[in-house]
Amino acid sequence: MVAMFLLLGFSWLLDDADGTVSPFAIMLYAAVPMLGVLLLTTRMWVIVAFLLLVASNAAVFFSPSLAGEQGIMLWPGKLLVIYYGVIILALVRVIFFGKRTVRDRVYGGVAVFLLFGVVCAIFYRQMLAMDPHALHVSITAVEVHGTLNWNDCVYFSFVTLATIGFGDIVPGNAMVRSLAMIEGLIGVLYPAVLLARLVSRDQ
Repeated sequence: MVAMFLLLGFSWLLDDADGTVSPFAIMLYAAVPMLGVLLLTTRMWVIVAFLLLVASNAAVFFSPSLAGEQGIMLWPGKLLVIYYGVIILALVRVIFFGKRTVRDRVYGGVAVFLLFGVVCAIFYRQMLAMDPHALHVSITAVEVHGTLNWNDCVYFSFVTLATIGFGDIVPGNAMVRSLAMIEGLIGVLYPAVLLARLVSRDQ
């Protein structure tokens, strides 16, 4: 969880000079959640997640044209979504049905919240690849490199998930609006459900 916070806070340092995100940064977003799986879940979940992690990042080594953001927009991005799905399911199982301590369940709950934000960022990046107007920059100064990149999608995702809504980047088509509404609702409801579950488990 701490590693994920650090990655979200300092990922802009890994941007290339032309505004694209380096393959190393994408690999970090995928590799960091493995720490939580290794610490909190059973061996079966670790093996499945590890195989998906290797498969999704193999594109960086076997096909340079799929490295970095290009990979997110094509089949490696779909594998990453499945990978994050496996990790989220594994952590949800620990949080709601496991016998871990309250501290572990709280950490797991926060990790699921963060991972959901990253998954939505992948979807936003894929939608942006299909439609360049899927996300609209309403403040020109924000668009430093002329096009929105992976870190911009992560930023928009977490601003939406946290229901902050600065308004500097806004949905530009129906698909993005729908996902943003779902993400915003989960951002409001999930913490309440998690808190209620933690309290009920400890009574």
